[in-house]
Amino acid sequence: MPTDTRLERWHEVVRSRNPALLNQLLAQGAKDEDIFMLLAQCALQQKAPAEAGEALRKGIAARPESVRMHVMLADIQTRQQDFAAAEQSLRKVIELAPDEVVYQLRLAEVV
Repeated sequence: MPTDTRLERWHEVVRSRNPALLNQLLAQGAKDEDIFMLLAQCALQQKAPAEAGEALRKGIAARPESVRMHVMLADIQTRQQDFAAAEQSLRKVIELAPDEVVYQLRLAEVV
């Protein structure tokens, strides 16, 4: 998490949705899941799902407990018709959030 003196700049960069600035934050050691998810969204807007998936895999490596990143990755994998990978991602989501029935239903749609 950024220090108080860097907090305003950090929020400005995150709001900008500028991939170069977001990558710069990551290079400085930031591990906030929102940064990885914004990078993935930027890549999707540029019709680069492989890059989006890569951003999320890096985020998951840094924050393996992030349900949101696993779900977003599963969505991308499903759109790419990589159902085996989507199943694996959704199984991880269910492991992390076992009481959320919606994820079990999404898994049923994929398999």
